[in-house]
Amino acid sequence: WAPRHKISDRHAQCPGGWKKYKKSCYKDLRHAGTINFKGGEMQCNQDKAHIFVANDRQEYLWVEQHVMSHNEWYYSGYFCSIEKSTNPATFYTVTGEDMREIQKKMNIKMHAGRHHYLNAKERPCARTHRNRSADQFTYSYSHCNQVSGVVCEAPLKE
Repeated sequence: WAPRHKISDRHAQCPGGWKKYKKSCYKDLRHAGTINFKGGEMQCNQDKAHIFVANDRQEYLWVEQHVMSHNEWYYSGYFCSIEKSTNPATFYTVTGEDMREIQKKMNIKMHAGRHHYLNAKERPCARTHRNRSADQFTYSYSHCNQVSGVVCEAPLKE
């Protein structure tokens, strides 16, 4: 499985319970419990959204402080196309962007030694921890079936 949903019908305004920042709306799915990457992405897709991918550090910090409701691991919208790879060249966003471009733009990195529950035949996804300064702007690898928090990001109409 790989994310393939394209958002063609954007919201004109944020739906009830979502929070607006610039040209997107955000919602923490944590109220329903933790979820794996595929389940989170599919739930976001139902709301014309994807798992959150920060476009810059200011957006990340805003979402962390105003949307994420628990101090725990949250999926970022990065997934790997190859089993057990930790090479950023094999990671893409749920919207199809190359993770290396996001890393350059935001000056972020993948944690060199943090691999959560990564087994031989699993494709990793990236997670970050809310309000843990040691993990800020650093992503950790985790298999995509590990449950975590998820924030959905829905782009608004131009």
